[in-house]
Amino acid sequence: MPQSPFQTRPGLNEGVAKSLAVDGEGRLVPGFTTVTPTVATGTIAVSNTFQACLAANANRMPGGSITNNGAATMQVFFGATGDATADKAVDVAAGATLFLANVFGPNQVYTGAIAITGTATQTFGTVELTAAA
Repeated sequence: MPQSPFQTRPGLNEGVAKSLAVDGEGRLVPGFTTVTPTVATGTIAVSNTFQACLAANANRMPGGSITNNGAATMQVFFGATGDATADKAVDVAAGATLFLANVFGPNQVYTGAIAITGTATQTFGTVELTAAA
């Protein structure tokens, strides 16, 4: 089993080696050949006000993450900022990472918008894995 969601396994395609993508559990992902990580950072603009963290992405794959680089708890909401409420958000402790693999169950990939809030000036990091057909 691969140790990283970025690893690929060689396959055969009419005698020609071809890379095949694997998910965070090490299973082959049918129809995808390339997994691209996008790394970004952000800063909480206004305390206790949800802001965009990751835009909706139909090609999102499991294995990405959101890391709280701040000194206080942040909250992550799976949905648009206008719908975000603290009681429906996931707490991410200072220094902790929320992994985006199987958040909604086995083999489920959330492709909608993700919002975040916390204390103003605190920073967070994101890694989003996307696949091309």
